[in-house]
Amino acid sequence: MSQYYSGKRSRNIFEPGAKGLFKLSRSKLENFLNCPRCFYMDRRLGVDQPPGYPFSLNAAVDTLLKKEFDTLRRKQEPHPLFPQYGIDAVPFQHPKMNEWRETMKGLQYSHEPSGFLVTGAVDDIWQNSKGELHVVDYKATSKNGEVNLDADWQRSREHGVTAVPTFSMGGRNLVGAQSYAVLEKFVQEGNTEKHL
Repeated sequence: MSQYYSGKRSRNIFEPGAKGLFKLSRSKLENFLNCPRCFYMDRRLGVDQPPGYPFSLNAAVDTLLKKEFDTLRRKQEPHPLFPQYGIDAVPFQHPKMNEWRETMKGLQYSHEPSGFLVTGAVDDIWQNSKGELHVVDYKATSKNGEVNLDADWQRSREHGVTAVPTFSMGGRNLVGAQSYAVLEKFVQEGNTEKHL
């Protein structure tokens, strides 16, 4: 396979009854929803899934968008296209923004009853004029024909698109872009503790 893929690891393996919180990313939780057996093999037995194909163009678009919005963040200005699309927001300024973008850190919430520390990195956060925060996920895609933002999202899985923000906790689900207030309420109702 690859020099970066060993297939078996000895770190980041869940041990029932272990002290402390076990770190789980949003993507690992999604793996559990897609294939509980694969998740068990990965997190409990240490058998990694083979790595996916690297999308260099997507990573480049992601990096360029972050740089562009970081420039606007310093100026506290909206993107020039925002008025055209009715977006009332500027990039959110916070000293931990770069930390929240790091894959191994991101935003973190502890769920003491389960013993899990749920993590997730963000691409960006925008703030509207009411002070509400919106988590943003940059995506690059290609398709023939016109791009329709109101397209049939239920077909996204068959095309491998899993970028719609989805949160599931305590039998409750939250799907789609949400304001900070809605996300905070969702997390608080899930009996989690905020870590900033």
